[in-house]
Amino acid sequence: MQVVYKEYKKVTKPRVLTYDELIQLCQKKSGFEEFMHKVTRSAHKAFQAGLSYQEITIETVQKVLDFYDKKEAFVVLTIAPPYYPSMNCRHLKNSVVDIEKLIALYSRYLADTAAARLTVEEFFMGICDISYCALEKSVEEHQKIIDSIAVPENLYPIDFEKIQDINVPGINLGPWGKDLHQLTERVYEKDMLETIPQFLLYLLEHIDSIKK
Repeated sequence: MQVVYKEYKKVTKPRVLTYDELIQLCQKKSGFEEFMHKVTRSAHKAFQAGLSYQEITIETVQKVLDFYDKKEAFVVLTIAPPYYPSMNCRHLKNSVVDIEKLIALYSRYLADTAAARLTVEEFFMGICDISYCALEKSVEEHQKIIDSIAVPENLYPIDFEKIQDINVPGINLGPWGKDLHQLTERVYEKDMLETIPQFLLYLLEHIDSIKK
């Protein structure tokens, strides 16, 4: 009779939690406040020494895990700066600008002055430099994300309440180009130096036509 044995391995799933949840667990341990003061000072020194936000994030998470001192597998979800709030002007509340009217105005302008056709694209999940002009979501929702950034808040501050007060709708009027964010990136010179600057002047003259 032949007996067949099979090897059995139990793979333990790692525990998954956000950085904020990890901090809440550590707060229950003695010496937490003193420990975090040291972590904050260390992060500032590291930043002054030239370390990136990403490197500081990894170091900070590791230090907090060491302080927590639990012998189990962890996956810690955190955010390394920079943080760009996603923003779509179509969803902004209390905005005086009608984005669809602006798009229509620009489209007509291009057709009439440059014999060009406008292409509308949603850019990078709503993430770019104009992300800091307004908030699509509430301050509280963004604060939940900030709470899971491992870099000390005074080292990477974002004043969401001030951004909310500004509430400036923004739109990218990009020139025609190729190979975005690559070494070979280039744009159509006429768009940069003539078409877009001239449209901005035209827009100022017709600003009332795009208001709600």
